[in-house]
Amino acid sequence: MKISRESVIIAVIGMVDLVTTLIMVQRGAWEGNPIFEYYLAIGVPWFILMKSIFILAPIFLLELARRHRPVFTLWASRIAIMAYLGLYVIGVMHLNPALMQREGLMNGQSNIANITVMTPQYMNAHIDQWRRYVVDHGYRLNGQYHSDGFGD
Repeated sequence: MKISRESVIIAVIGMVDLVTTLIMVQRGAWEGNPIFEYYLAIGVPWFILMKSIFILAPIFLLELARRHRPVFTLWASRIAIMAYLGLYVIGVMHLNPALMQREGLMNGQSNIANITVMTPQYMNAHIDQWRRYVVDHGYRLNGQYHSDGFGD
């Protein structure tokens, strides 16, 4: 059975996400997903393995389901593509605005920030809140692991 175009697109987006995450982490960014942040903290090979599993397992399930409900899985896949792209862009912008400015990807406010009426001060305040939450709950933050009291 041939793999659907949507499944290939999801896999490509996932691999681009993986590669760009590794590049951006080397430049000072941090992984926003606490699950993947944990795997990144224990080593890049673990991060790559787990990210690949979390990308390929849903694709495998979609392809199995496509045999029985092709129309449903087509639309589910297309929604997944839009959601993945949207969450990736928003996540990068919100979690790493200083990195994006340093890399020349944002000059002050971006068009997306203007549309959602977000100023750099608003974004920084919410990023600080998120980082305090992350530190309180024991995740890696800016390359440093913070214990939550349950061991490293």
